[in-house]
Amino acid sequence: MNNKPNDGGPAFPATCTAAGIPIAVCYPPSQVSGMSLRDWFAGQAFASLRIDYFGAKGAAESAYEIADAMLAERERNTT
Repeated sequence: MNNKPNDGGPAFPATCTAAGIPIAVCYPPSQVSGMSLRDWFAGQAFASLRIDYFGAKGAAESAYEIADAMLAERERNTT
């Protein structure tokens, strides 16, 4: 069983061409993976949490709980 949480895939995926016209600099996939959507959601949630209330560790844990809930809701609404 895989215990790795759904990371949502890349937060800002890029397409190198559209209808054969280059629209971005292309790099090998190993160099463009960047942050996951889960990390992006967690960062956005973290910015709204009060560190003085949660503490840094508690805020980080809460941010990822929020991110996981957002990804679950996103999945529920796209299936």
